[in-house]
Amino acid sequence: MNELKLDSSIILLDVRSLEEHEELNIDGSILIPLDELESRANDELSKESRIFVYCQTGKRSKQASEILVNMGYKNIYNIAGLEEWDFTFNQD
Repeated sequence: MNELKLDSSIILLDVRSLEEHEELNIDGSILIPLDELESRANDELSKESRIFVYCQTGKRSKQASEILVNMGYKNIYNIAGLEEWDFTFNQD
């Protein structure tokens, strides 16, 4: 099985709901739903880390990225929604 190995300085942030996250998520990602982001970010995210934000369609990840930048986070990358990703791969 192919596995995504993340650099320890990278945070992969899922801003969808708990139900969406439980249905499909990327191994190693942290779940902070968009509506909880402002209240939880400073306790759970390092401002020095590179944070890659995703959701289902890209709308919430864009909002979350803007929130984090406004909170003083500098290394924010919106990687959009899972709907845009191709999860198929050659298993040969």
